[in-house]
Amino acid sequence: KTMFGIGKKKDRAEAPAEAPMDASPAPAVAAVELQPAGFWLRVVAFIVDYAVLLILLAAMMMGAMSVGGEELAGPAYLLWVLATFLYWPVLESTAWRGTVGKRLVGIVVGDIDGGGLSFVRSLLRNLAKIISSIPFGIGFLLAAFTTRKQALHDLITKAVVMRKGPGSFVRAIGVLVLGLVLLVAGGYLSFDYMMGSAMKDMEAMMG
Repeated sequence: KTMFGIGKKKDRAEAPAEAPMDASPAPAVAAVELQPAGFWLRVVAFIVDYAVLLILLAAMMMGAMSVGGEELAGPAYLLWVLATFLYWPVLESTAWRGTVGKRLVGIVVGDIDGGGLSFVRSLLRNLAKIISSIPFGIGFLLAAFTTRKQALHDLITKAVVMRKGPGSFVRAIGVLVLGLVLLVAGGYLSFDYMMGSAMKDMEAMMG
């Protein structure tokens, strides 16, 4: 105590410093190992993608004919052609780095340095498939023999198709069966609507 308010003040005790939080590093997330995707795995992915596009065609034709009849069938088909042209470059340049078929079989498209592809580069890669198809699709078959499993259009654009993790034969067969079922269904529906539209056009021309 102090007399008349005069006296030596006690030094304030400094608050003990907070103990440092445990800075132990978080457990590392195991990186997904990427390996070159084989030729047949890419074929399975293509079958699924083509089936998806055929189902899209059938749905667009169905919607067009139910709304505007035969007059909208032609524009709907042209719109489907545009969607088919943009299908691969758009999806392969997104965070998916692949189409629906590629995603199901577990493969991605990227740069040889490990990065993704921009839309323009993916578009050029898909346009280069025209070169791979001449003659007799030999450029596509290169994916079965090159070191990085690159087709001719991959070599031209310095791209590579990679498989995420170890391959699974059962998974590939399952996706193949699914793709074939969708391919038959989409082919039947789209052919039915296309032929129906063509027959009605012929009937109209013949009066």
